[in-house]
Amino acid sequence: MARDLAGDRRSLAARRGAATGRAASGCTQGSSAPKAASPAKKAAPIHTVAGGKVIKDAAEYNDYISALNIADPAIKAGAMEAFVAKYPANVIKIDALEQAMAAYQRAGNTAKLEETANRILELKSDHVRALAIVTLLAKRG
Repeated sequence: MARDLAGDRRSLAARRGAATGRAASGCTQGSSAPKAASPAKKAAPIHTVAGGKVIKDAAEYNDYISALNIADPAIKAGAMEAFVAKYPANVIKIDALEQAMAAYQRAGNTAKLEETANRILELKSDHVRALAIVTLLAKRG
């Protein structure tokens, strides 16, 4: 039985090799496949975050990821606020404010939570989570 499985694997490898033009031995080292030409000019690094949004500046990306990875909610909220202040026209401004808002909520800082929710609503008036937070806090008020 074990011998039959090994034979089946070899024949499967042989069929795959025939389809791709490789040797049936299963060994891919030393293949003579041509390598793609490397581009003459290196493109600027692109970093994708938060729902497919792209940050082209490496320093901006690193600052955002550093703030995002902070575990302590109070420190994280402050780091996200600092990020928004440092990069006011970035593509992930609302995402950073959402992170700050969530961190203020986890930290129990209701005043900063409401303030951040209102900042988000100034940028995007139909932001559901910010609307819910402002509404809930107004009812408690």
